[in-house]
Amino acid sequence: MPTLTTTEPTRTTASHRKASRKSPSIAPLLNAHQRPPPLKQPLLEKSPDPVTTHKPQQPIMPSSPPFLQSIYTWFLSLAMSFLLNILRLGPVPKHVAFVMDGNRRFAKRKGVEVSRGHAEGADKLEETLDWCLKLGVKTVSVYAFSTENFARNKEKEVDPIMKLCTEKFEKFAANSDLVRKHGIAVRVHGRLNLLSQPVLKAASLATKMTVANTNATLNVLMPYTSREEIAYAIKTLVRGVEDGRLEVDDITEEVLEQCFWTGGLNARGKEEEEEGVMGGPLDICVRTSGEVRFSDFMLWQASSTCQIHFLKVYWPDFTFWHMLPALLQYQASYSYLKKERKRRQGDAGFVLNQGFMAQDGAANGCDEKLQLKVMRVKSFLDEVRKQRLNEAVAYA
Repeated sequence: MPTLTTTEPTRTTASHRKASRKSPSIAPLLNAHQRPPPLKQPLLEKSPDPVTTHKPQQPIMPSSPPFLQSIYTWFLSLAMSFLLNILRLGPVPKHVAFVMDGNRRFAKRKGVEVSRGHAEGADKLEETLDWCLKLGVKTVSVYAFSTENFARNKEKEVDPIMKLCTEKFEKFAANSDLVRKHGIAVRVHGRLNLLSQPVLKAASLATKMTVANTNATLNVLMPYTSREEIAYAIKTLVRGVEDGRLEVDDITEEVLEQCFWTGGLNARGKEEEEEGVMGGPLDICVRTSGEVRFSDFMLWQASSTCQIHFLKVYWPDFTFWHMLPALLQYQASYSYLKKERKRRQGDAGFVLNQGFMAQDGAANGCDEKLQLKVMRVKSFLDEVRKQRLNEAVAYA
């Protein structure tokens, strides 16, 4: 509120001066009366981040004594263990994928370097992997680094990420407590030729040292895009036909999928082994940070019966409690998903799943022609997987 000012001439008389001494001016009173109270914050300010404002939060106890924090943490751990045991009584997803997004925005919110956000994200991966495997998940696939991310700032972001990946791979190769506890086989998929020698050597060593583990699989996709994976699978089939190892009629959607970088190398559950399924299909795909897009991640695998969830939480803040609704939804719709998956298998599913269970084919009513086709496809896919593993450990 602007102050009141006089517009009288500057010339004053004695009478004016006398009047002013007898009658105090009301301008200061009006100013004080009409002036609005001071603002505690500016009128125009940056709007809050909707992700950080509205994201689901794990309940916390601010400003509480350490012993109360310890009790609270113990209670959450006990509750999570109890719920994991309850969930294990129902159908459990065998293959779960995560787009670990939000590390940079998490670091910005905390006021720390971007590299620190990625470091906390890497620690969160180990924590998430632990409770996933406790639940009974057999395969966890994570989007660690996109091929397109090489365009980011090399010194401030790309190099710290690569250094962090090298440290984690070396930790896995040294048979860390997590790897030993769950029997994890580490697989690194993508355009490995784009990685620097230290990262490539560490990734190969992690694969080599855990190749005999069969209880669970960790697929680390870096540098990766789904389009490159599909193109790789198509080129593999083309070479198979050109070499005479395959016939054109042998190629089906399922055979193509088995030629993906992740195809046929995943750990399987008991039900999948009984049905002869070669590598578990993707059951749940989760992307954090609130972004509603795939960013070229496992487009083929997530296109049929996979349940997709976009969560408004940054990856370093992600917990079991954010995942719980997705797990409950999977169990509630499991019967439908199972029927839909069997319906989509069709003839190709019969060839790959049932045909491989009986080497002679007669037990499944296969004629001689179909038996030869089954054995030809099986032999080709075995060679493809063996070649991929040999390439993966070649730099160790």
